[in-house]
Amino acid sequence: APENETAFTLTQYKTWYPHLQLCYCYYQLGDLEQAKIHYHASSSHHPTHPSVLYNEKIFAEQT
Repeated sequence: APENETAFTLTQYKTWYPHLQLCYCYYQLGDLEQAKIHYHASSSHHPTHPSVLYNEKIFAEQT
């Protein structure tokens, strides 16, 4: 990042959060394979977040 950058960044928006959103999108599209890939990516970064835990429950019920 440039030294004179005035914007702030949150690490979550570069790591687990995009995967969480992609998991939801793929799930809504019916692509469970891609949804699970992004679920696992989000859970590897933030396994205790309530949304990640909710997704864990949803995928566990489907097996």
